[in-house]
Amino acid sequence: MKAKIITFGGDGDVRLRDVSDDGTLTVEVAGTLISYRLAAGPEVAMNSLAVLAAIHALGRPLQEAADALDSWRAPRGRGREVALTIGNGSGLLIDEAYNANPASVRAAIGTLAKRVANRRIAIIGDMLELGPTAAALHRELAETLIEADIRIVHTVGTMTEMLRDALPEDRRGLHAPDAQTMIEKLPDLAPGDAVLVKGSNAIGLSAVVAAIAYRGWPQGPGGWEAIGIAALFFGGTTLWTAIKLIKKDHPDGL
Repeated sequence: MKAKIITFGGDGDVRLRDVSDDGTLTVEVAGTLISYRLAAGPEVAMNSLAVLAAIHALGRPLQEAADALDSWRAPRGRGREVALTIGNGSGLLIDEAYNANPASVRAAIGTLAKRVANRRIAIIGDMLELGPTAAALHRELAETLIEADIRIVHTVGTMTEMLRDALPEDRRGLHAPDAQTMIEKLPDLAPGDAVLVKGSNAIGLSAVVAAIAYRGWPQGPGGWEAIGIAALFFGGTTLWTAIKLIKKDHPDGL
């Protein structure tokens, strides 16, 4: 008995036809077009094609699978997108704080570049365990950031100083040796900003994510809402970061 082979990607049986600025994918599955929105980067888009190929092989309804993909949300640290309220406007936070290597950083920058924003900002932490080429690999990210029109690049760690030095002066944001220092120095966002936070997990940028989410929580700075969002999205040590921020803003209590 011959196995039926179903291919995905490129010119396969399941192929990507279009990706809109808001992340909506149009996919052709054996001649049928379906659309769904993925709140994640292009590497997840390819994974979604594999899901649809499996659903097609099983003879299950494609639209149900598309609806499920549409409702899927990336986990914290791995591409989760958080809508922010900034003043009288809105903003976007892309949480990629769990891991970083040259390929994944470029993919995350590509995701940020596709998001509609008045200003795109990246907070990049060290990529660890890259060996003797680490300095060059950090420097090479500058070209990707420039091509993606990332207007401000904040850097955290040691090796990212190489990246910062490779950027044009008007693209250089703040530099901090660690996440806590970046939190203390980080300026407020403006309405229409989209900000990406990306770095190796050991750099601790999940605390920066929690701080940004806290400041952009719809109920405004301070209050138990901030603890709630930190616990919901980030947990652990970042929850303690949120509590310290609340204490700083409200020294006399809530």
